[in-house]
Amino acid sequence: MSLATGLNAYDTFPITRFTPSERDGVINFYSSYRPQMTATLDCSSFLMGVTYYYPKGQNQFLHLFEDECHEIFETVDYWFSYSETACLVVDFDQKNWNLIKGADRCPNIQPR
Repeated sequence: MSLATGLNAYDTFPITRFTPSERDGVINFYSSYRPQMTATLDCSSFLMGVTYYYPKGQNQFLHLFEDECHEIFETVDYWFSYSETACLVVDFDQKNWNLIKGADRCPNIQPR
C-alpha cells in the first residue's frame, strides 16, 4: 500500500498532540511529523468518524461506529496520560483502521 496524498485510500497519521474542539465529542489531532495536515475525530455527529485534512483540501473521511470512535479517543487519551503518542492508520477503501502506540512507529513516517 502507498501513503495517501489525498487521492489514495491508505494513510497514517502520527498523533503528537490533541485538543478538544468547540463541540463536545470532537477532538482535533496534530502531528509534528506532518505539520501540514490535521485529523479530526468526531464522536458526536450523526455520522461519527475520522477525517484527515490535507493541505490541498483533498480530505478523506472514515465512518466509525460509536464504540470504535470512543475506543480511539479513550486509547489516545490514556496513552497521552502516560506521555505516549499514537499512530492512527486508516484504510479508506477497506473502511478499517488501526491504532498503534508511538507516533514514531507509523509506517512510512521518518522521525524528526
